[in-house]
Amino acid sequence: MIKKYYAHSTKTKDKSDWQLLEEHLRNVAEMAAEFAMPFGAEEWGRCAGILHDLGKASEEFQSRLNGANIRVDHSTFGAREAQTLRWTPLSRQNLTEFKLYI
Repeated sequence: MIKKYYAHSTKTKDKSDWQLLEEHLRNVAEMAAEFAMPFGAEEWGRCAGILHDLGKASEEFQSRLNGANIRVDHSTFGAREAQTLRWTPLSRQNLTEFKLYI
């Protein structure tokens, strides 16, 4: 059985209205791509949207959603993953292509 990961919870015990993490990441990726489109960085926006909450797939974060009174750092996992994959949006090629400033 495939485990379900959630991004957001409610007070509903049966989780019927909890937002699935996959749905959340897909929605945010598309919104970020739309926001980045005017300056030619649609794919960068999509990647950032996907990476931003990947840490919510941890057992600790899922426990928090289920009521555990713990603090969970879910926000830095995506940045570490991007670094591991050598995803470097500020490389010289990208600076030239997107006219970004250091």
